[in-house]
Amino acid sequence: MLALLQRVPDAWMALLLGCVGGWAFLKLQPKDRAREIVADKLSGAVLVFVVFTRFSGILLHPSLSLRDNLMAVIGGTPPGGIFVGLAASTLYLIISLWRKKALDETGLKLVAQTLVVGAIPYFAYRAYVDLHPYRFEDLVRCGFAVILYLLSRRASMYAHRVWAVAGTVLFGTSLLVPHVELYTVFDLSQWTFLLIMAASISVEAWYDVAGTSPAAGLVKDEHTQREGERDRL
Repeated sequence: MLALLQRVPDAWMALLLGCVGGWAFLKLQPKDRAREIVADKLSGAVLVFVVFTRFSGILLHPSLSLRDNLMAVIGGTPPGGIFVGLAASTLYLIISLWRKKALDETGLKLVAQTLVVGAIPYFAYRAYVDLHPYRFEDLVRCGFAVILYLLSRRASMYAHRVWAVAGTVLFGTSLLVPHVELYTVFDLSQWTFLLIMAASISVEAWYDVAGTSPAAGLVKDEHTQREGERDRL
């Protein structure tokens, strides 16, 4: 059994530990509609991520994968495959929450908190198996994940603000280690972090321009929950 576990790539083992951490966090949350929906859809998002990451070679290199080297699709993940899986799982999660009418501040914040908590064991394990300077990067990210979760419990820390801080931390720590495959200035992971930051800032700007606030949705959800509890009584 130990020999079998040693053959599992470190990235997948870290992902497994992250999923366990996120699952445990969701189980500790009060039972309500938001928790049930998020738990169900996050499980589906993880499955989509694994499938699209594993078989992303069909999308990234279709002629090579299907004509010359079909076994490479089964044997490993091509460079950039993780970003295909990330894009697919994000799209799946957004569409699923929208169809369930759970694409609101309550659901999005719970998703953000779950991923932040899951990042703690993920980066802790990566710090255990990685070498310097990547180990230092993992340790800093693990510590910031703990701090970010504590900050996310504040009422004013909306979901997009959690993502803004997370993107900033990930991008800042990525500058601590060398990168080989650059696209102009940064590599794919750094461009992804910048995209998260830009999207989060855009949401904040939209709230400012529109004169709305996620707090209104939270107040409405709390009022609806209280009305339901009073009706049951």
